[in-house]
Amino acid sequence: MEVKGRKVTYFLISKVINYPRKLTFAAKIKNPVSEGAPKLVVYVSCAIIEKDGMILVAQRSALGSLPLKWEFPGGKVEQGETETQALIREIREELSVHIVIEQRLETTKRDDGWREIVLVPFICSLPEGQEIILTEHEQMRWLTHDQLYSVDWAEADLKVLHSYQNYSNRMTSNGANPKIGLFD
Repeated sequence: MEVKGRKVTYFLISKVINYPRKLTFAAKIKNPVSEGAPKLVVYVSCAIIEKDGMILVAQRSALGSLPLKWEFPGGKVEQGETETQALIREIREELSVHIVIEQRLETTKRDDGWREIVLVPFICSLPEGQEIILTEHEQMRWLTHDQLYSVDWAEADLKVLHSYQNYSNRMTSNGANPKIGLFD
């Protein structure tokens, strides 16, 4: 296939799922790397939700990408949205709760070759009286700072965890915000 004088390569991905009945689907994915096309850049906001010294983590669905990996909940920033608007929307969709965004952290990046994922983490809190109802994740856990490395993280979220740890350590060394900074 030719597009504006460039050859475009397509890969055919076919997957069979036996849940709840046998389904077959195929998708075409353009591979721009082979032709030197610009990378797709995807911005993803994620929430590091703190409550009573614990941090909320969620396990991705077994049927999606990065199956059963752990992550900070959140999602893609859609066209016309700010990073915070996207995060509030995604948390409402995924966890059925409202969050309070408190602090933006340093972004992290993951290069997939054909696209770059830019994770934009925010430290958030959960107002009292809300019940989390998972709509997309397999499960969630509230972990202490010491337990955060005990789960199998998605690569990009592991970078966010390191950024959070660095931020927490800086805050502790400056004597700021004692509830954050429990990493030693």
